[in-house]
Amino acid sequence: MKFIFIKVLGITLLLSSCMPKKKEEQQQSSSKCDLVTIQKISSTNEVELKSYFSKNCTIDSIQVSFKLDERSFENKNDYSLENVLASMGYMEKDSSYLIGQKSASNFYLNSQSGFVTATFPITGVTLSTINYIQVSTIGVEKEQTIVSNLYPYENSLALAKMEQTYLDHKAFLNTNVHHEVQEVKDGAIDKISLTVKAKNIDTLSYYNIAINGVPLKFRSSVKASFKDFQHENKACEFSNLLKMNKNYLKFDLAIGALDIEEIQELSVDLR
Repeated sequence: MKFIFIKVLGITLLLSSCMPKKKEEQQQSSSKCDLVTIQKISSTNEVELKSYFSKNCTIDSIQVSFKLDERSFENKNDYSLENVLASMGYMEKDSSYLIGQKSASNFYLNSQSGFVTATFPITGVTLSTINYIQVSTIGVEKEQTIVSNLYPYENSLALAKMEQTYLDHKAFLNTNVHHEVQEVKDGAIDKISLTVKAKNIDTLSYYNIAINGVPLKFRSSVKASFKDFQHENKACEFSNLLKMNKNYLKFDLAIGALDIEEIQELSVDLR
């Protein structure tokens, strides 16, 4: 009987030593799916992101926080936030999956700090990571509905090839113009596209441009009724004037006559 008791006791101790380990493994496995990952605001990221995961280790919802600025309003004291929108997904060179624009399920604006916090449920798709988010706001100012320019998460603009376009707010903080070379002939730049940040776009008609010290003067307007055009100057041609939004214009310049291989200086004065 003594031998049997010792044997039973040994089996019991063996089983009890295994059970806590199994329970610990289950807790660790479960915790992997309950994580909340956070990407803070930094010098290279203006949108804080919190990703909430389901039990299947897929993203169940995300929460974004960002500070409102001139992209959303002219005077914050006259502004009322009505909605927060976001386009999001996963983008890489070889594969990508984008979710269409979604409205926040809830949002909150801290009137003192100017920060907005908005939550977006992720339904109908299975994603374990998100690296592309573009956030925008809808608000009312002076009885007008205003859709803001984009607030991008991390390098979302680069992933979507939107850098230095009218959607790239930071690109225009220290300059009012960016250009892109469209055509090159015989080693010389033949055509460029310019994106310009400006105010009171609807009233502008004088386009004074200097390229490598060469002044060019044009007359044009976004108004359909405008007739006093001057689209040619020094054998250069102004064309395709577009109002991208209330703060940005885009137009093309044919500058083959200047015979330049590189644009070293560029300035734009609109009046």
